[in-house]
Amino acid sequence: MQTLRRENVVLLVSVVVALAARSASAQSCKINVYHPAAYTNSAAGDVALTTAESQLVQGLSQTLGLTYGHAAMLYDNSGYVFTEDTVNNASPPSSDSTGEPHICSRVISPYYLQRLSPGVINHGARDARSGVLVKGGARASCVAPVDSYHINSIKYRLHGGSCAALAEDDCGVAVTGSWQRSFSSGDHYRAAIFLYQSAYNQCLTVINGAWPWGGIGCGGVSATGEYYGLEQNGNASACDRAAAQVVNEFATKGGSNCAAGVCDGWTDYSVFGQMLGGAKDNWQVGSNWWNGYQSFTPRVPDNILASAASHGHSVVATTVAAGYYTSRNAPEGACCGTGCCGECSSGVCDTSGCGGAGGGPAIIKY
Repeated sequence: MQTLRRENVVLLVSVVVALAARSASAQSCKINVYHPAAYTNSAAGDVALTTAESQLVQGLSQTLGLTYGHAAMLYDNSGYVFTEDTVNNASPPSSDSTGEPHICSRVISPYYLQRLSPGVINHGARDARSGVLVKGGARASCVAPVDSYHINSIKYRLHGGSCAALAEDDCGVAVTGSWQRSFSSGDHYRAAIFLYQSAYNQCLTVINGAWPWGGIGCGGVSATGEYYGLEQNGNASACDRAAAQVVNEFATKGGSNCAAGVCDGWTDYSVFGQMLGGAKDNWQVGSNWWNGYQSFTPRVPDNILASAASHGHSVVATTVAAGYYTSRNAPEGACCGTGCCGECSSGVCDTSGCGGAGGGPAIIKY
């Protein structure tokens, strides 16, 4: 009788453990899906004029007295899918890390300074930003050739390379014309000083612990010291050289002057075979920071605003619906559970094959 009771107890415990394991394994395979903030008054082919994501580009726009720092084309009627050429706030790598030559004089990789990321994004989804819409200012569903972002393209005429250049060259937006604003050489110099100070301050956050690169002497040049690219006066620092590279990438063309005496290293030409900026120069060359004391007419988002009336496009303030999340079942067969040991089936994480009591909380991986 005692043996029978003992067997019954063992059977009961086994059933309880099995039920507990089954309960623990019946975890949800729900995933959260984000729906970006969207314009509620836009349509395919509208042009959104807003602030720029990049603090450098937005600051440059403000220094020039512009209202808007970015232009993006509405790809469809969703209100949050765009074709655009844009740059984020990530710093380009050092020439030391990429393997380019002259790592002490060309502190920033010239190649990647000429080609900032992410560049062209075709029909990409993101949060809509407040600003204005130029109604029907672009071709609907326009697609641009793959390229990176070029600071040089703001000032010089390249194919694409900046938001306004892409808008005109690849999406049919009116950018160049009599409505363009002209800027003075003084405006150019103020833009150069803004770029210098922004790049110098960014350099300060990363350079001190790493300079000189790889322990080599770099001629005894210090990490810091603000000399505005006037190295010819006998002063130099790593961050001064880096900041001057950024200015020259905007202000000048590559293929001449190069700080190391020759324009060697990786190519200065874009995917369209056009010369990019002077990112290999690490000093203030002649009067280039003053644009040779000449005025200039960059391709900028404000040109699109100025052209709207003469091209029959109305301009309206944006209305933006906030982004939100919804929940849905993960795809059938997606792995889940600790260590991805389970499998999603009809919205439930089946961790019966995980061992133990079910494998812990559901973790969805694709």
